[in-house]
Amino acid sequence: MKPRSLRKDLVDRTGFALSLEGIPDQAPFVLDIELWPIEDRPDERERLWETFQNWLKQYGIEPIDSVKQPGLSLFRVCCDHEQANALLQHRDVRTVDLPPKYGLDLRLLRSDIKNFSEIHPPPENAPGLVILDSGLTTGHPLLSPAVGDAQSFLPGKDASDEHGHGTLVAGLGLYGDIESAIQNRQLTQKLRIFSGRILDETNENQTGFVEKQIDEAVKYFHEYVTKMFNFERLHSDDF
Repeated sequence: MKPRSLRKDLVDRTGFALSLEGIPDQAPFVLDIELWPIEDRPDERERLWETFQNWLKQYGIEPIDSVKQPGLSLFRVCCDHEQANALLQHRDVRTVDLPPKYGLDLRLLRSDIKNFSEIHPPPENAPGLVILDSGLTTGHPLLSPAVGDAQSFLPGKDASDEHGHGTLVAGLGLYGDIESAIQNRQLTQKLRIFSGRILDETNENQTGFVEKQIDEAVKYFHEYVTKMFNFERLHSDDF
């Protein structure tokens, strides 16, 4: 059966997987909930935690597990469709998402590049994707045909990727669903990749305000008329 779609007014609270797959058609099902306290104080987080637990009991929603840490309040719950809609409308809920799935066959990570079909560069008029991160391994055989330009905006460092994160992000941006691409032995490049290095070999920036380097990079790459930018905020756990 096709999963149920989400109401448009609730989309802003849905996580990536729930937005992609929709609410499961058959109930009960499991959802992961992250709370968002109005004020980030210990007493406020404790009050929010207790209030939300009572609210779950009131709506008959079964808690399965929870995580309670400074700045992080998570609940895994079992619910039906009516209860899911109530969760999506709760004032203190930051995101509602499906539990993560770990279905990647590890053998895919050991795929031999010789088994893939020839990788052709993207069209001349392909959209550009700028990665502002730790640099780029421009000679990587799965990326190099799509690389347009790579520059460093980090004082004392060249444009190469000493950490690896920037190259990883570039691959995800270029190919999207890596698992399907590897399974089908077909890697199609539809974008042109540009890299601006703003992070060092530890994936940090201690040279000054990273906002200045981001501004410089955006102005530099604007000449390529690119539509998208991706950059990692320092000390971010979002990615």
